[in-house]
Amino acid sequence: DSLSTIGGKSLYAGFDAGLALAIPSQYFSTALIIDSYLDVQTFLSIDGTDDAAIRGALSGTSLPDLGSEAVAIGANVTQVGLAFAKKFDIGPNGLSLGFTPKVQRIEVLNIAVGLDDDADDISDDFSESKYRSDDTAVNFDLGAAFHASENWTFGLAVRDVMGSDLASKTTSGRTFTYDLSPVVTAGAAYNGETITVAADV
Repeated sequence: DSLSTIGGKSLYAGFDAGLALAIPSQYFSTALIIDSYLDVQTFLSIDGTDDAAIRGALSGTSLPDLGSEAVAIGANVTQVGLAFAKKFDIGPNGLSLGFTPKVQRIEVLNIAVGLDDDADDISDDFSESKYRSDDTAVNFDLGAAFHASENWTFGLAVRDVMGSDLASKTTSGRTFTYDLSPVVTAGAAYNGETITVAADV
């Protein structure tokens, strides 16, 4: 009953770590940016015959190998970029423009583990290259901030302008594609004497 209940449900986890090192310059602002993030989703692929097999084993028959699997799919993107930004005397308080070329290392995982597999085999599976595919790509980010007044700033950024996608290895007949599409973010900020409020979408 529990096996049937958890079938079709999934668990998602994400992790992100980054570092930015500013490089002073009298002509334009620069920064070295290192970032790595991981997205993982797990779910159970339930074999419809397992229910009858388990119930039969409870009645005294032998339990055959189960066909249900725990599936984990995920992607790790590590990127190193050099950001360039400069403020121009445009409008009441200036316009800042930024450009970040970067190199990205993309790795995609597609692993399926049988529910009756040995625990030692499972730990070995995660280190095998047959479940992993990887690629290196060049991409860039763009950004602009318009300083409308001393208190208000409006911004627009586009991340991963070039876009990229990477297909996983085929595991148990399943193949997934990780799509790194451009992401557009618009934001606004109010900077008062005692408080700063910002929002983006």
